[in-house]
Amino acid sequence: VPWRWGFSDPTVSVGPKTEACYEILYKPTFIGKTAGKVVFVSEGLGEFWYELKLNAEKPRPVSLPQMSAELGKSETTLIPVRNDLTESCLVHITLSNTSTLYCTVRERCRYRVTVK
Repeated sequence: VPWRWGFSDPTVSVGPKTEACYEILYKPTFIGKTAGKVVFVSEGLGEFWYELKLNAEKPRPVSLPQMSAELGKSETTLIPVRNDLTESCLVHITLSNTSTLYCTVRERCRYRVTVK
């Protein structure tokens, strides 16, 4: 399932001759286009729904401060890897230049990248 529903409250109260707004949050976990719908049902108002066209785009890269090191020495930087899911997940790491970059994991913190 590329997206999940979560309700703070699955009902909304609408006063007489007024309008209420119900906010939904789209938090995709996969890149791509999907569809969804929100259905509202009331004994007095009947049933009506909204069609949702959803598009999860590839995330933009996050820029880090420039790294530099003298020849023969190294510098490290910490890169946060955040997991907003409710379960653990395996994250694959790819380095663009394995002759000058080395990556190690620091548990419960961040990934450390070293420029050799």
